[in-house]
Amino acid sequence: METERTPVVLWLVDNPDWAYASIVRQVGAQLPQYEHRVHYLAHGVQDGARLGLLLRRADVVVPMYVLYHQVTNRKDNMALMLTGLRPFEVTP
Repeated sequence: METERTPVVLWLVDNPDWAYASIVRQVGAQLPQYEHRVHYLAHGVQDGARLGLLLRRADVVVPMYVLYHQVTNRKDNMALMLTGLRPFEVTP
């Protein structure tokens, strides 16, 4: 029997203690039905293999800065510059 998988949201953020990271934590707390993963693009050594794996497993990719969309070649599941919960609302 197959178990239902929790959808994964990958957040592309600058640094762990900056404003975007804070926003991601707040939005994540409001959306517990998703698994939230964060990749920090401006913090420390970049791991392209890890980012590639995260991108393949993500159902939705949310770059929190407009230039971060350039690190991925996937456009089909990307939401740019999230400023509210609207991309996650379900319409009847």
